[in-house]
Amino acid sequence: MSIRSAFAVLASILASAAGAQAQDVLGGRHLAERWCSPCHATSTRGSDVAKSFEAIAASPAGEPARMRRFLADPHAPMPPLQLTQPEIEDLVAFVASLRPR
Repeated sequence: MSIRSAFAVLASILASAAGAQAQDVLGGRHLAERWCSPCHATSTRGSDVAKSFEAIAASPAGEPARMRRFLADPHAPMPPLQLTQPEIEDLVAFVASLRPR
C-alpha cells in the first residue's frame, strides 16, 4: 500500500468517526430537549428548576464517567428515566460538547 493510499484510508476513517461523534452530540441534544428540558435549560430551551446543561458541563458532574454512572441509575430529584446505553452515550456526548475549552 502506498503512502497516498494509506493516507486516504486514514482520512476516511477519521471523517467517519467525526461524523459519528457529531451524530451522537445531535442525538444527545434532541434527547435533552425532549426529556430533560422541563427541569434543565438546554442550549435551545428549558427551565431553570435544575442546573443548566452548560453548568453541568463545566462542573465535576459533567465528567463523562460520572455522568454515565448517574444516568444509568438516576435518583431523586430526577424522574426514574429508563435510558438505553446508546441514549446515555448521546447525552454524555452532548454535555461534553458544552464543556468550556
